[in-house]
Amino acid sequence: MPKKRRTRWWVRGLILFFILALFGALGLPSYVRSRTACLSSCIANLKQIEGAAMQWALENQKTDADKIDPAGVVTYLKSGLMPTCPDGGSYAMGINVSSPPTCTLAGTLGHSLP
Repeated sequence: MPKKRRTRWWVRGLILFFILALFGALGLPSYVRSRTACLSSCIANLKQIEGAAMQWALENQKTDADKIDPAGVVTYLKSGLMPTCPDGGSYAMGINVSSPPTCTLAGTLGHSLP
């Protein structure tokens, strides 16, 4: 292969590489924003569940050691349904009134109450 032809392919390869790198650099901030948005939404859902559990406990005169009735707590949520995690995890209420709700993605993606 002549030297001129090899140089042309090398330049085309570099141009293609820089174009792909540019698209990657433009897409990365959007990806990071979507990940933090899902995390914030999950934490907001956990706070909503915790607030509903506290309201249920207050109105039913429960102490911190009493067990939570999930069916009773769900009635205090805005939609009357348990919210869903935006990343596909599922929520579980604490065992008793003093324990916070948890998300199944707490260990892998950090979906937990601060």
